[in-house]
This record gives sequence, C-alpha cells and structure tokens, in this order.
Amino acid sequence: MYPYYWYLDRPKQEQFDRCLEHLLVWLKDARQRFRSGVRNSRVIELEKSDHYVFIRDEADVVREMRKFLLENAFLRR
Repeated sequence: MYPYYWYLDRPKQEQFDRCLEHLLVWLKDARQRFRSGVRNSRVIELEKSDHYVFIRDEADVVREMRKFLLENAFLRR
C-alpha cells in the first residue's frame, strides 16, 4: 500500500481501493502486451518493490540486467 493510504479517511480509502483494482488489471495487461510486442523482451517482477527499485534493490536490478544483456549479446552476432 502507498504510505499515505492510512492518512485517508474511510471513503477515500474505498475510492483508492476501487481505483487500485482497475490499475492492477491494466498493469497486468500492459506487462502482457510488452511481453508479446517487444521481441526478446523480459519482464522481471520484484515483489514488494516500487518506483525506486533501482535504488532499493540495486543488486537484483543489476543482476537481471547483466543476465539479460549477456544472453542477448549472442543474438546480435
């Protein structure tokens, strides 16, 4: 949940929850569109992460990027 969620009153939390349901459906579809629309793409999902994934989970991001780049370097030859 977002940090400010608990500061919202009950009606605003309910509104947030309704919007979040739609957002999660859209995100799932967006990931699928990316997977099927971008050749040699890879979607890595890190649980309990957020927009600052590059800062908070730097080692995971670097590891996955290196793995992807090394595997795909051979495809360009």
